[in-house]
Amino acid sequence: MTLDIKYHRGHIPALDGLRGIAVLVVLGFHIFPNHVRFGWMGVDLFFVLSGFLITGILLESKGAPNYYKNYLAKRTLRIFPLYYFFLIVFFIVFPLTGYSDSIYNYEYLSSSQSWYWLYVQNWRIFFDPQYPGEDIISHFWSLAIEEQFYIFWPLIIYLLPRKGVIPMCLTLIAISIITRLYLFFGVEMNFIKIYVFTFSRLDALAVGSTLAVMVRSEMGLAWLKRYAFWILVISGSIVLATIGLNRSFDFKYFTTYGYTVLAICFGCLLVLALSQNRVNIVKMITETRVLTFFGKYSYGLYVYHIPVLRICMHELKGVVSRPVMLVIAFVLSIVVAYISYHLIEKHFLKLKSKFHS
Repeated sequence: MTLDIKYHRGHIPALDGLRGIAVLVVLGFHIFPNHVRFGWMGVDLFFVLSGFLITGILLESKGAPNYYKNYLAKRTLRIFPLYYFFLIVFFIVFPLTGYSDSIYNYEYLSSSQSWYWLYVQNWRIFFDPQYPGEDIISHFWSLAIEEQFYIFWPLIIYLLPRKGVIPMCLTLIAISIITRLYLFFGVEMNFIKIYVFTFSRLDALAVGSTLAVMVRSEMGLAWLKRYAFWILVISGSIVLATIGLNRSFDFKYFTTYGYTVLAICFGCLLVLALSQNRVNIVKMITETRVLTFFGKYSYGLYVYHIPVLRICMHELKGVVSRPVMLVIAFVLSIVVAYISYHLIEKHFLKLKSKFHS
């Protein structure tokens, strides 16, 4: 199968749809874990999309005045307002109201909150032997990895010629695989720590970054047109075989090679979303209003959904049945994300126009 791939600058609705799929399966995994057991994969899709979009922005603004300043300003306006608003409420307002007493492991979280303010909470999970396990903001590990990528990656793009970016991406993929193999076979390490460690999770970001370079060159586009579909078939088959052989969707079975294969699979889905083929089911699905809606509010949905779920579990226990409570948590997550976007995020997003390269 040959794809008619074309990349256009500007907003791409299909990518919003992919982001919507990612956040929906993550929400399903945490709110309805018995029914969406594969939902953890949504984070890997987020990583691929982030690598693709951020690398594209950097490549197209490279050489412009205030390259790094404008990039950091726009990332700050997009990421920080919601994130730090949440931390202020969680670490400063909650103790004043006394509600923190009802939050599981809050004392530990409060005592180690500096990790969150500095965006290195995933390193806390990895290095701290006292880490108690899953908590109300344990999902913030992926935000830390993305922010660390956002900080160092523009320097790499600036220093490297464009032809050197793909070899660097391949190096990051190799580092991720080698790190996971070492932690898996070489030392005593639990799967969660491997799962959240920065150097074992760079491959998905690198896959997305590789695609960002390829779609901006005739040779790269020609290669993707010829091989992307078949790579999707092969990588998708490996993912399904891994699930089938282990009879489980658990992320621990993807620890060694699986995260990389999964990233490649998602990368190929992204390529299909860019295809202009007349019959393109992926593009048709990802451009639907429902998915683009969830894509628009995906950041807030990701940040708020577990805290909303835990609050619902605490407040509604014994009041309504568990299935009803889970549905309420899902709906409330959407409502809170929607309100947060319109009260906080969008006002900062408007300021991004002042920093165009």
